[in-house]
Amino acid sequence: MNFSAGKELLKFASIGVQTAARRLFSKEDGERFLHNALCGMPGAPAKIGQLLGMRNAAEIPAPAPMPLELVKSIIGTESPALAAQIESLSEWSRTASIGQTHQAILKSGELVAIKVQYSDVVKTLSAQIDAIFGVAGYSPARNYDFDVGTTKNFLRQKLLEETDYRVEAATQIRFGSRYKGSSIIIPKVYEEYSTGKILTQSWEDSESLSTMKTHMTYGQCCKAGAIFSAFLLDSTFGLGIIHTDLNPGNYGFRINNTDRPAASEGPSLHSAVAEENIQIVLYDFGSSYTLTRDQGVQIFRWLDSTLAKDPKRVRGSLEDLGFDAKRLAPIADKLLPLSEALFTPLTKEGVWTAQDWHLQDQMDEILKQDKWWFRTAGPAWFMYFMRTVQGWHHALTVLDGAFNLGQIWHKWSQQLQAVSAFMPPSASMAAAAANTPVVPSVIDGVELNSQFLRVLVKEGTEEIVDLTLPARAIEDLDELLPDNVAQKCADDGIDLAAIKKQAIASGGLPQELFSADLGLRHYRVWLA
Repeated sequence: MNFSAGKELLKFASIGVQTAARRLFSKEDGERFLHNALCGMPGAPAKIGQLLGMRNAAEIPAPAPMPLELVKSIIGTESPALAAQIESLSEWSRTASIGQTHQAILKSGELVAIKVQYSDVVKTLSAQIDAIFGVAGYSPARNYDFDVGTTKNFLRQKLLEETDYRVEAATQIRFGSRYKGSSIIIPKVYEEYSTGKILTQSWEDSESLSTMKTHMTYGQCCKAGAIFSAFLLDSTFGLGIIHTDLNPGNYGFRINNTDRPAASEGPSLHSAVAEENIQIVLYDFGSSYTLTRDQGVQIFRWLDSTLAKDPKRVRGSLEDLGFDAKRLAPIADKLLPLSEALFTPLTKEGVWTAQDWHLQDQMDEILKQDKWWFRTAGPAWFMYFMRTVQGWHHALTVLDGAFNLGQIWHKWSQQLQAVSAFMPPSASMAAAAANTPVVPSVIDGVELNSQFLRVLVKEGTEEIVDLTLPARAIEDLDELLPDNVAQKCADDGIDLAAIKKQAIASGGLPQELFSADLGLRHYRVWLA
């Protein structure tokens, strides 16, 4: 590890220690500290913090801004043509993970937004990513043979891509071309004044979700929710690009009193929703993901199999999307209800109320302690897809409207059904139907005879913990239990180190490792 990465690792190790200390008293306080600590640091930490923070889709804290004189200096160096055309540049700025945005008036009188990248972001990004994943190597994911290298390389590529504003500009132009004249407003890119570190675009006013909610009528909330949903379906299955950073700061609303907007190309953004002249302004296209044709079809097949309530097809669709079959096997019976929770708006017939969608609570209830099977099963890009779904969920629940999403989806469903029919059948369906077994765990070259390490904790008749791990997690048996429980085991003569050694020596045969009453709780740990 180089010196720069070493310094970054010390920073994140310190954050990790403080997070763990806070979690001892309050899980929520620990998560809040982690999100805020990461989001306050420019570069990769803020981006990772955003990924974590999208759990609640809350307003995300931002790094401190660069001084105005430094901003002017960067503009002058990076884009002399732009610097020569600036009449005035605002002191105010909106800061984000890798840059900050200022309002400016050009000599032509045009009002623009200029996004300027922080100094040395690219230089420090790789070191930050190495440090973050160095700490991640000590997370619970290690017990599930999580492929840290693949995920790190994917995020490195995506985050470095975000530092090239020319890539963002090209994506923004594609969005702008598709939604021109619709209820979706995309700021115009000034290519002649944009570079890899400067992005100049038209200034588009809007009101935030929370502000608009205070004075929108119920009917307007319904219309806005329908527009937002139609846009996401269209961008996913029509344009083939998903905006993966739909935090509340990256979109706003307008109520326009002009004539009704024209429908967009392809299946429209639902002409009925344009009657109120509600517009949604979208910002920040740096974080986006371009779907391949196969991915788009497989997402449709996943959704279609969910609507058909077919658990084998759901599992096969997930595997075709890149999910690891061996990690899906232990939670196979949970995949259909989990998919129904994710796609709740599309599984409802007729008019649907957004407050019925309790996404995170539903996912927590379905997966319980098995959440790491799902988290480590998915391909690296899937976390970006989940960010989009979570951003959608947050917008709809705050708007709290009701609309018939089935009418909007039906147009896409017909087209995608036809496209899917000409695609090769799912290669994973047979494997899913055959109940693909988990690949055996291996410790020091020895294949274990058990597939799982099971941990069950009860207090009276109530189950407190019901955890299923790969059998190789027995290596960390003494670390899986809280320190106070490990101490109680020692006090009761339960030698966790000896139990672990003996179980591995036996080749990991299915067996009970220990069962004991420790305080008010009964603990049972076994290999299965």
